Amino acid sequence: MLYFQVTYHPTNGRIRVNTELLQRALDNLYSNLQKYADPMDTVWIACEKKEKTFQISIYNAVRKEAKPQESTGIGLNTCKRLIKQMGGSFSAENDGRHFAVTIDLPLI
Repeated sequence: MLYFQVTYHPTNGRIRVNTELLQRALDNLYSNLQKYADPMDTVWIACEKKEKTFQISIYNAVRKEAKPQESTGIGLNTCKRLIKQMGGSFSAENDGRHFAVTIDLPLI
């Protein structure tokens, strides 16, 4: 079981997204959380309006295992492609202990 801490900063603004593509990207990220996130730590999710974008940030500790799971990175590459198709940007950082994803979707 994973524990989530969600922060949402109320804001006015609109984004135009393909809901199927966004759902696929978020499903992919959630699948990665189930595989790689430390279940004893909290997954942090923040949503806020930036200057010209709506930003979704996800941050978690990486699962500590004797034998790390291999990853091809296909899921993250797919997320990046899907978000880019909607005019947004996607970045991911992993230092081996913590993992962070940032999605920026343009405001209209």
